[in-house]
Amino acid sequence: MDKLNNELKKQAIAYGLCEQWTNDWSESHNKQELIDMWLRGIDFAVENDYPTNEFIKEHFEPELLKENHIFVDSPFNGVNLDKKVVVCGKSDGVLEFDKFSTCDIYIRHECHAHIRASGCSKIFINLYDGANITIKQMEAAKVYVYLHGSNCHVKYEGEVFVRNSR
Repeated sequence: MDKLNNELKKQAIAYGLCEQWTNDWSESHNKQELIDMWLRGIDFAVENDYPTNEFIKEHFEPELLKENHIFVDSPFNGVNLDKKVVVCGKSDGVLEFDKFSTCDIYIRHECHAHIRASGCSKIFINLYDGANITIKQMEAAKVYVYLHGSNCHVKYEGEVFVRNSR
């Protein structure tokens, strides 16, 4: 485990990891702790394509990724997923939110996602790298989409707020 931890730390430093994160990175993290760190620093990870999809698939078990709502080159289907959801590679699936659920979603690469939001749910979606989504907003749900790049594609029904992030 220390080998994986050290390899990820070395890669992050090469991409310009800030001094605080470098100093706070302990010498021993298990895979769940590494995933927790990655999700906390998801903006850095996305900006640097760190680690690569191939690296993630090689070093992290599909079950562990799924438990953490991380989908890499895989189908996905989720209802009221909490925390963050990260969809990468060539993934395709459906996410549904209702009642009072909230979620931050990061969709990248050649992914296709279909999102349904109803009730009083509040969903924040960040799109990168040519990702494609369709959204159906119903009832009092709030959906906010942030486009990171001009090659992302959004189709929607209902009241959806779409903004360019740059």
